[in-house]
Amino acid sequence: MTDSPSGQSREGKEVPAIGLSYLICTTPRSGSNFLCEVLQTTGVAGRPDEYFWHPPIWEEAWSTAEFETYLERVLRTGTSPNGVFGVKLMWFYLDKLLPRLAAVAGLADADPPAILSATFPNPRYIWLTRRDKVRQGTSHYRALKTNAWRSADRATGADADPAFDFAAIDSLVRQAVADDQSWQRCFRQHGIDPLGLTYEDLAADPGRVALQILRHLEIPPPASPWPPRWRHQRQADARSDDWARQYDALATAQTIDSAFRPAPPLPRAGEGVEG
Repeated sequence: MTDSPSGQSREGKEVPAIGLSYLICTTPRSGSNFLCEVLQTTGVAGRPDEYFWHPPIWEEAWSTAEFETYLERVLRTGTSPNGVFGVKLMWFYLDKLLPRLAAVAGLADADPPAILSATFPNPRYIWLTRRDKVRQGTSHYRALKTNAWRSADRATGADADPAFDFAAIDSLVRQAVADDQSWQRCFRQHGIDPLGLTYEDLAADPGRVALQILRHLEIPPPASPWPPRWRHQRQADARSDDWARQYDALATAQTIDSAFRPAPPLPRAGEGVEG
């Protein structure tokens, strides 16, 4: 990779001049796929996506396996013409990703913010969470079983019609809580003040959340209106409602911490977001 934000890549292609980066720090089933769609739609907020969760998918599409070349492709793909780059990051793989980024940047002993700043110029941080951890856990469990991570995905997993599994869902609920706490500790430790957003607010009014992010990034909003229908749609259904009730009943019976539920109860999320 080049030492500056722009120049020729190892493939001989132009690496865009990135003036601003933003990192969506989040956890699975928090509405991050939908948020990326909303931000991409603006045309001025980069092209954020899940580039580092399962790189082999992108490596196959881009015909590259060398990480440095792969990273160059990520920077090109995730940058909009105005020089804004966006990406989302999950806590559960960050400890494996950082050493690879550090090796490319030549910063083996640096702390996470230094590594991320060397890779993604002028980074801003966005922290996306989901208040209702039970809904997040049930959504995560269904996605793992069916392999349908987005509303447009067909169920291709080993179990296209999974049964309720309290232990499995409870493990994912607790993991979501732990990962949120890890992000919080990381922000505090390194003096990072992220823009905090929630799945519930995104589901209720995606346009307002997008404008909030653009203001945080100091990017003028686009003049064009939002699309009449979003590609990502809410995946929760009657089964989701039933599983949440089952979980609550069993959790109460087993005296599991009721803090996993939001208080006061939140209104039902409207269409326009998966989960």
